[in-house]
Amino acid sequence: MTETAAMIDNRKRSHLENGWSTALRADAGRYRGHDGSSGPRVDEDADSSAGAPCTVVIEPRIFFRDCVLASLENVAPATRFLAFGSVEEWAQSDAVLETDLVVLWRAADDVSPGSVEDIGKQVTTVRGASAEAPLALMSNHEDLDFVQKVMDAGANAFIPTSLGLKATIRVFDLVRAGGAFIPASCLASAARPHAAQAPGSAELAGLFSPKQLAVARALRKGMPNKLIAYELNMCESTVKVHVRTIMKKLKARNRTEVAFLTQSLGTPG
Repeated sequence: MTETAAMIDNRKRSHLENGWSTALRADAGRYRGHDGSSGPRVDEDADSSAGAPCTVVIEPRIFFRDCVLASLENVAPATRFLAFGSVEEWAQSDAVLETDLVVLWRAADDVSPGSVEDIGKQVTTVRGASAEAPLALMSNHEDLDFVQKVMDAGANAFIPTSLGLKATIRVFDLVRAGGAFIPASCLASAARPHAAQAPGSAELAGLFSPKQLAVARALRKGMPNKLIAYELNMCESTVKVHVRTIMKKLKARNRTEVAFLTQSLGTPG
């Protein structure tokens, strides 16, 4: 190597060490996990936003978790996001008190006969750590039966990965506000077996009491029991009784089927 080439090589090395490596160290600090590992944590303004409500993403795969967090922060910069490798790690952290939404990720490759039971355990852990924080599950496994079981296990929303980032942020807002969400594709699949037997409005009026009709309309809007109780000035326990009665009379297995079997009540507003 000539003297000139050596000088250029040294300058390049110096630039890498003092420039690019500094940027990489800054990024590494930004995405350092709560346990000091390489998992993402929070944005660069963590000190100023500490204590503010945050949306928590649970995903054990570090690279995928980093990508998800960076994408969400890019689309919703005003929202504070944190990420953890497991529900248990989150439940043992100080972030529990600041969490306004928990998002679980479940890849189709990880869906097995025991998946719903495992998700149910995670839901129980989340509820035990924070009774107020709603929970959403995101997955690329959009099987109707799987979605129904996830919702029955206690999730407030099922968000498919086919949904765009901006739409996903809107769903996050809906769930934080007390709503529920499942994709339209699943609703359409649920409707097909029951379309021919869905009762008309007159039949529903004769089948249900006025209060049960009001609860049924609220179910069509995806409202949780607590919000239905507030809107209709009822006790939450009374709402639960009405929901069970409605499902029994319609022979519906879950709230999704109730929504379609009461479609004659009109489009949710």
